[in-house]
Amino acid sequence: MIDIVCFKWGDKFSPKYVNNLYRMVERNVTVPHRFICYTDNDYGVECETRPFLTDLPYWWYIIGLTNPAHEHSEKTIYMDLDTIITGNIDHIVSLDVPFATISDFYAIRGLQTAYIMWNKEVGQRLWNFFTEKYSPDDYENLCRSATGGTNQFLEEAFGVVRLNKNAKPKLEGIDVNRLQNHFPNQCVSYKVQVVKQGWKELPENVRMIFFHGKPMPHEVQNELWMKEHWR
Repeated sequence: MIDIVCFKWGDKFSPKYVNNLYRMVERNVTVPHRFICYTDNDYGVECETRPFLTDLPYWWYIIGLTNPAHEHSEKTIYMDLDTIITGNIDHIVSLDVPFATISDFYAIRGLQTAYIMWNKEVGQRLWNFFTEKYSPDDYENLCRSATGGTNQFLEEAFGVVRLNKNAKPKLEGIDVNRLQNHFPNQCVSYKVQVVKQGWKELPENVRMIFFHGKPMPHEVQNELWMKEHWR
């Protein structure tokens, strides 16, 4: 069993974002899984919902999801709400490694937290590192920037040098698997590939499109391929 999780807090993302991601997963994942949304307001949300367990600011609940108190399955996959799935991703979610994420689309040696997969052991070690590094008193002062916050935290955990400047990993013995390396040209950026390369139609091998910022999916929902997939 795979747990595919997301979270919605505040009003930046409407229930439509959760429901569309849920439906895209249900259409394009056939291996055993369950879809869970953590939220402070489940109104209008069609999938299973759960409350937040820790009061973490902004994007930091991405890391908070590694807390074993969530009682997730052996494999957990987090996806940002502005992820678009355009075809079957059984092979991606079934990648048989302890940890996987995506490379930053602007600085490819760096890491990006729009997609993270971990098994229970890695999740426990990430949570241990987080709770050793920060106490609850620190939470309200955590970096509000996703780039300088959760991305940098992952880089520090795994010794990836970009925002983080220390090549010695805090979590030793865990390989950093990047979707772009395992599945070339299947996991792409809306801004870096679709817009900058002027795609009018999506290449057949594309499976996941990450928006990571502006514009948001609802702002380009009239594009033909968005009408087909973001629903």
